[in-house]
Amino acid sequence: MLKRAKRKHGIRLYAYCLMENHVHLLIDIDHARIMSKFMHSINLGYTAYYNAKYATVGHLWQGRFKSKPILKGGYLIHCANYIEHNPMRAGVIDDIANYPWSSYKERCLMASKIMVDEIRVGTFLNIDTGTLSGLEL
Repeated sequence: MLKRAKRKHGIRLYAYCLMENHVHLLIDIDHARIMSKFMHSINLGYTAYYNAKYATVGHLWQGRFKSKPILKGGYLIHCANYIEHNPMRAGVIDDIANYPWSSYKERCLMASKIMVDEIRVGTFLNIDTGTLSGLEL
């Protein structure tokens, strides 16, 4: 679902982590209006999947997503690491390499690049045309 929304809206995904009650995404977009459409696709798709699988109804996430611009290259790497290590800080797991719902294996352990795009510091942000955002639901 994330891969499909990523492809549909043309975003670049640098890091992600799905937690029990929220998700973190580090994305790069070309136009600000794409972010809302991308997040709508993810929210709608995942809610439909979850509700069908667990025979429930209603919203999964409370409130609107939050986004913050990332303007410095070093901070981009810091944000990706922060996102991927969230399960360890929350006490969910002892070794992040064993957590299946994050980009850590793809980005740091050279697993097959199925979902994440390569971070190319120095070329990832164009102030005039692009916005890089860290998202939290």
